[in-house]
Formats: sequence, C-alpha cells, structure tokens
Amino acid sequence: RFKTFGGMDALSSRASGITSQIDYLVSAPTPPLTRHAILEYHSDKMRIEVETFGMDQGLNWQLAHLFNSFAGRSVVADALGVFFAQYLIFVLFLIVVSWWFMRIPRDEGKYAALAAACAVIIGQIFNLAIGLFFYVPRPFVAHTVTLLIHSARDSSFPSDHTTAAFTLAVMALNHGMPGRRALLGGACIIAVARIFVGAHYPLDVVGGAVLGAFWVFFVAALDPWLVGFFRRAIVTARRLNLA
Repeated sequence: RFKTFGGMDALSSRASGITSQIDYLVSAPTPPLTRHAILEYHSDKMRIEVETFGMDQGLNWQLAHLFNSFAGRSVVADALGVFFAQYLIFVLFLIVVSWWFMRIPRDEGKYAALAAACAVIIGQIFNLAIGLFFYVPRPFVAHTVTLLIHSARDSSFPSDHTTAAFTLAVMALNHGMPGRRALLGGACIIAVARIFVGAHYPLDVVGGAVLGAFWVFFVAALDPWLVGFFRRAIVTARRLNLA
C-alpha cells in the first residue's frame, strides 16, 4: 500500500517492481523524493508507507503562503485570526442550537437542528476516514510558516472546521432558517482564517466546503427514514421539558 501526496516519479505503481524499488530507495545516495521522506517497510505484510514532507505543491502552496504571509504582522489581526480559526465555529453551533428553541411552525427549527447535527457527525467521520487513507502534510509540517495556533499533525485535507461550518451554513440556507446569512459569512471567514493561521491549504478548505454542502443534501435524501426518528426525539424532549 502506498500512502503518498505529490509526484514521486521513482515509485512505480507496478506490483512486480516493488522489491527492486525498495532496494533502490534504501540504497540510493540521494533518494528520488522531494527533499526528504519517511520510509517504513514491513516485509511480512509487504507494506510500504511513504509520507513526504516539504513538497512544493504549486499554486496550492503559493496561495497558502500568500495568506499566511500576513500573519505575525499585527497583534490585533493575529488575535482575530486565531479567534476566527478556532472559536468562531462554536458561535455558529450556538446559532444552530437556538433553532431548537425558536417557535417556528411545524417544528421546522427543531428538525433543522437535528438534521444539522446528523450531517456534521457524518461529515466528521468521513473526514477522519479520508485522513486515514490519504495523508496530506499540514503547511507547518511541509513548509516554514507562521503558525498562530496549536494544531494536530494529522492530514491537512479536508479541513474539519470548514466542513462543519459549511454544513451548518448550507443547512440553514436549505431550510430558510434565521441567521442563515450570518452562518454563511461565518463559514467563509473560518475558511480564510484556517489558511491565515497556517493550519491549512486553500484546497483543504475548498474541499471542506464542498463536503459540508454535500452532507446537507445527503441527509435531506435520507429524510423519509430520519423524519420518524426526529419526531420521536422532539416528543421525548418535550416530555422532559427540553423543548
């Protein structure tokens, strides 16, 4: 199994050449990978994992570098960037939670809040699965950046924060919920902020936005099966004086 990101001309996909290529990678005085790599080989499972760091990712990295180049210049801008990148998502969640307590006909607010919760959970699980099979080094791992926040070194693609933010925003737009414009604006700000603080590339947040929208319509397609569950959840909440 190859786990890679970027072009690695020396690694052929042909299974018949695996053994010779392992020998070449290990013995070559200058390994044919961009800058340096970590090679882990287990002969019993015939498994190779290559994680390449410091790769030039073309326009994706150039744009990330451009956004991040403004970090570290202003205390106020850095503080806002950190808040938007790490904490604005919780404000968006509070807006969605408020739908639950709004008096909207046919309990539309409660249904939308439950649907948003389902879509966010599914989206985050799927993002985790993507990261397990497709590793993309974070900008601060592969390059020299001005990192303003503490961030995990897991796969950069896709952005979890952006996926969740756009899931909430598109859900609000789809249901015509109050605060939908604020949610959409907040989601865009989070996407830009995640690049600004050095945690993600532009493609990470674009992918997160697309996935966030996708999960909204995916959950909407499951509405015939979910509506009964949502109805029972609302009835139970009313019995417990939670709605």
